[in-house]
Amino acid sequence: MTEPAPRLTRSRLALTAASCVLALALLAVLMPRATGVGWDAVLAALRAAPPLSLALLVLLALGALGASATGTAGAIRGLGLRRALPASAAATAVSVAVPGGATIAAGLLYAVSRRAGVSRADTIAGLVAVTVAEAAVGLLLVPVGALCLLLSAPGLLGPGAAAALIALGLLCPAVLAAGALVLRPAPLRRLLEGAREGLEGLGLGRVVEGRVDIDDVLDVRERVASRLRTHGAIVLGAPLAIRLLQLGALLVALHAVGVVVPSAQAVGVLVLGRLLALVPITPGGAGLAEAGSAALLVALGAERAASGAASVLVSVMTLLVPVVLGVLAAPAVLRRR
Repeated sequence: MTEPAPRLTRSRLALTAASCVLALALLAVLMPRATGVGWDAVLAALRAAPPLSLALLVLLALGALGASATGTAGAIRGLGLRRALPASAAATAVSVAVPGGATIAAGLLYAVSRRAGVSRADTIAGLVAVTVAEAAVGLLLVPVGALCLLLSAPGLLGPGAAAALIALGLLCPAVLAAGALVLRPAPLRRLLEGAREGLEGLGLGRVVEGRVDIDDVLDVRERVASRLRTHGAIVLGAPLAIRLLQLGALLVALHAVGVVVPSAQAVGVLVLGRLLALVPITPGGAGLAEAGSAALLVALGAERAASGAASVLVSVMTLLVPVVLGVLAAPAVLRRR
């Protein structure tokens, strides 16, 4: 029996269209505020960028897709890179283009894996491993970005902002460490049993009765741990490689418009942009990520119009090309047997 691929409902498509309109509106309003110049100046800086920079951004996007597919194939035992490549393309496109699309993206990967003959348990464990790796790299990236900004631009932030940045940088590794402790077998079992008892005490025991089995959850946990032990370098290396490629895209975009900033500051700009991209009100945080990155570049002393142009160019790699690749891969992923 094969698994049907999840489909976008009309309401989800309407929400996506509305969020795209909102992204354009936010970009139109926020970019001039972030840079202090009009869109005519930003577009002029974009037109001055050499065509080679666009080709490099496309190549970096292809590299990010390859890294994502490699990590997915490494996490889901038995999937294989050939099937993981189009599935990762479609899943990435959905996750960045559709608000809250991460669930649909996981459903696509689940359907492709089950069609490939991967067991249900291995598929779920692989998806959990991918999620854990992404979360771990994301949490570790925040203190790195905070440290880079604090050391490379000490006068940029006031005492309150610097303290908040330090607190955030310390909080993320603490959350990661706490998660690692909680997900050990014994604490996880106690947590699940306590949660079930709490629901039963509230009269909500029927919500999970017959649906969530603690032994099944622990079995998935063990499969995830086993996969990370044998393929951890691939699974954890994939999101790290993607972040490095995104940093490369930022450096290419900055060079294309003539902006020169220290590498440490570029890391800080990248981290801010990726954090804003997580805001789920627009596709891939579009509008917010570009304006926030441009504002930080201006604060770091970069030319105003070029800062806006560079932040828009980065979106070619992080948003535009992934969506196009996902559309091209969709026929192979959505076909039914």
